[in-house]
Amino acid sequence: MGYAPRVITVLTLPPESASARRARFSVSSWARTSGHERLIASAALLTSELATNAITHARGGFEVDVAEIDRGIRVGVTDFSTELPVVRRSQDVQADGRGLLLVEAIASAWGVEPRDTGKRVWFELQSAGGTS
Repeated sequence: MGYAPRVITVLTLPPESASARRARFSVSSWARTSGHERLIASAALLTSELATNAITHARGGFEVDVAEIDRGIRVGVTDFSTELPVVRRSQDVQADGRGLLLVEAIASAWGVEPRDTGKRVWFELQSAGGTS
């Protein structure tokens, strides 16, 4: 049986660079207080990447949600752009745009949920031995 995620917190942020820092801090604080200390560094990095993508590409406010899953966490970033993100591979020569490669490499799972008014990009991190 799958474990139904329980959304713990939702944070609504404006489209400004300080918002990525606030999202990272919020997710890190939650992970620390909920017993997921081993996931803090990865959660902070990946949250920052998704928040920065929302600020840069969606050019509007966004929401960050955190849910507890079986032995781990799921973080989602919802923005109001219907344009789906693209993972840029190593042959791309641009200096930026590699955030989803980090998400793909570090997260236990990740994905995109298109919505009528935008999209939600999410990732999961599990403590050792976790399954979702």
